[in-house]
Formats: sequence, structure tokens, C-alpha cells
Amino acid sequence: MITRFFFLCFFILIAIYSVGIFLPETGFDALWYHLPIIKNIAIIGHPTYIPDLYQSLQPMLGEILLAPLYKVAGVAGAKLGTFLFSLCIPLLVYQIAKKYLNKFPSLLVALVVFSFHTVAWQSASVYVDSIRTVFELYVLLCILEKKYIRVGVFLGLALLTKSVALLFFPSFIVFSYFKLRLKKTAVICGIALLLFLPSQIWGYTVSGQVPLLAIFSQTSKDLIGANYIGWFLRQSLQFVLTPILLSFHRESYTTPVFVIAVPFLIAAAYKNFKAETWYITASLWTWQLILPVSVRYDEAGIVVLLILSTWAVWNFPQGGKVFRCLFVVVAFLGISANIVLRLGVVYRAMSYLTGKETEMQYVDRFRDGVNTGPIDQWYKEKPPQLPGAVL
Repeated sequence: MITRFFFLCFFILIAIYSVGIFLPETGFDALWYHLPIIKNIAIIGHPTYIPDLYQSLQPMLGEILLAPLYKVAGVAGAKLGTFLFSLCIPLLVYQIAKKYLNKFPSLLVALVVFSFHTVAWQSASVYVDSIRTVFELYVLLCILEKKYIRVGVFLGLALLTKSVALLFFPSFIVFSYFKLRLKKTAVICGIALLLFLPSQIWGYTVSGQVPLLAIFSQTSKDLIGANYIGWFLRQSLQFVLTPILLSFHRESYTTPVFVIAVPFLIAAAYKNFKAETWYITASLWTWQLILPVSVRYDEAGIVVLLILSTWAVWNFPQGGKVFRCLFVVVAFLGISANIVLRLGVVYRAMSYLTGKETEMQYVDRFRDGVNTGPIDQWYKEKPPQLPGAVL
């Protein structure tokens, strides 16, 4: 009965998320560079460097995977690809959670993660972060199952999907070191870097630039001339307030259970989960260094934090049943709130879906100043000119 209830909840979320496949793309990064790169690959048949888009110097595995679907069905095809990858997220979360929890809380954790605001909007938007998340979650699962060759391969695939994954590379290596020890961790590093380095060599060959430097450019600009002590204190405070950010922050909102669950975890974390504590600390601290703060950069770390927080509540010795009930109630309140938000998105789209609104009328509703450039570039002008691309 309980399992059927969870499957019903998953089906409701899947049905709601799938509506986004049929809507025009309005995501800033999707219109700015993901779609132009995907279109370029679909037309030419392989990745190329587009001078107008420095992001085309970065590894493009995500765009390569979506290009065939774009070629067949356009933007809706690319959205279908990200949607299918998003369906893998709760499956992997459940398998990881089962290493720590029994069936009910594992299903609950998977449902909570699948209801995340970030997972929801990325499920039908042409971003590659969900693809990278799937690879990283599988890395965590393989570390727990001691399949170290697969760890190296899929960690390399995560790096090839988005270079920002390199910033989180040390946190996975730390986790691997505690779980698999030094020799196997060295093999993992070797495999992952051997997969990643050719993309950097290619980027330098076609452009004369070091592609990797691009992912540090914005952070460097923010730090130049900054008050380093003030910056460090601000980031440290943000790190301490992570449970509140994850519960209430507009961009980073996930679920309110973090506010009540993390205190339980702090009391039990290092004693019971030394490896996981080091991984979460390294991963979340790295996340706080990324501007702007966005859950999509560190979904794998947040998933582990949620799983262990759930374990801490489920294994609390005194008054545990009361706290477990509170946890479940708050979790479902958060899930319900996210469902209502997504239903609001569907309601806003009904005019377009029923033919009462044209594509451009729908898209124009999402203009907010920031989005104007990418919208004009993709919908009203031609995407970045491709003839000048370096083959």
C-alpha cells in the first residue's frame, strides 16, 4: 500500500514535469549557449569551436548526447533528453539511500529529491546539469559498491559533461579515499583525468586558449579588489547557514526538512559516517564558492546530506517516533508546496498549450531584462553564426 502511494506521487510529478517538454525554451543558459551548441553539433555532425561562444571550448558531452534528439524533434527533442535523464535521478537516489536506510525512508528521500525545485525545472529545460548529476550519483553508488573502475569512468564522464565538475572532483576523491583506500583512488584519478584531458588539449588546439580557465573567470573577477577577509567570513557564514538556504532560499530551495534534520546529523555524523562527513563538507564548501548559489551545481552533495540527515532522525534514540513523524509531515508539506508551484507553471502555460497564444507571445512573458539578449538571439535573430566555426 505504501509503495503504491509513493509510485502514485512519482507518477503525478512525472506527469506535471512532462508538460514542459512541449513548451518553448526560456532558460537563460539554454538559449545563450546550450541550444546553439546542440544545433551546431546536429548540423555539422560533431562538436566544433564557435568563436562567439567561449563555452564551446568546454567539454560538450551533454550537448553531444542531446544533439541526435534535437535533430529529430528540435527543441522538444532536446528537452525530452533532459527529461529522461531527470527520471534517472530518483532511481539512483533510492539505490544510494538503501545503503543507509530501509525501504520507506529511502522512497521518501527519493521522492523529496525528485520534487526539488531545481530537478523540476531542469527536467524540461535544455541544461546539462541533470546529466552531470546522474553521472555523479552513479559515481557515489559505485564507490559504495566498491566498483572503482566504473567510478573512474563515470567521474570522467561528469567532467566531460560540464567543466565545473572539476571543482567538485576533490570531494569525490576524498570520499573514494576513505571507502576504497589509496591505490584504487589513484586508479580512479588516472581514469577520470585521462578521459578529461583530451578535451582540454582539443580546446587549446582550436583556440589557443586554455579552456579550463573559463570556469574560474567569474570567480576571479569577483575576487579581484575584494575584501578577502570579508569574503571569507561571508562564505563561511553562508556555509553554516546551508540548512536554511536549502529550506527557504529562492534559488536554492529544496525541502524544509533540512532545518529540522541537520541538527540531528551534526550530533551523529563524524562518529558514524567519517567518509560521508568529509565528502559533504568538501562538496558543500565548494558549492558555497560558486556564484550565484544554485542547487544544480551540487545536487549529489545535497542528496548525501539529505540521506544522512534522514538516517540521523530515523536512528535518534530518544523520542525517535515523534521526530520521525514530524520529519515525514514536513517532507510531504515541502513536496506539496513544490507540486503547487509546478501546477502554477502548467497553469501559466495553458494559453500556449491550448493554442490561444503564439510561441513569441509566450516567450515574451518571460522577459525580465536579463533574459532579453538570449531570447532575441534565439527567437528573433539567428543563433550565433556557425560558418566561422573551427572544424
